Amino acid sequence: MEFVFEPFVLNTYEDVKPYLDDLVNREVKTKEETEQRIRDYDNLNAQIGENYNRRQVKHTCDTTNEEIKNSYMYFITDISPKLAQIDDVLNKKIVQ
Repeated sequence: MEFVFEPFVLNTYEDVKPYLDDLVNREVKTKEETEQRIRDYDNLNAQIGENYNRRQVKHTCDTTNEEIKNSYMYFITDISPKLAQIDDVLNKKIVQ
């Protein structure tokens, strides 16, 4: 799986799940493979963080727009908890 995102689309958790599954299930045997997994995860996290930041800024700029509010709240209540679980799994794999 290529970890280049142009354009990066994250409307639902399902949009990012294939990349996360790849990182979790990737067979890693060498130091170089471990370093690559970390780089790929950092790249993915940067894209996810950018998506979150854009939602937050839009919501802050227009608190009356329900669509913007729902998009922001969806990230917080649905996407973010799932990302936290995967983050824990990947951190444990990296330590191993």
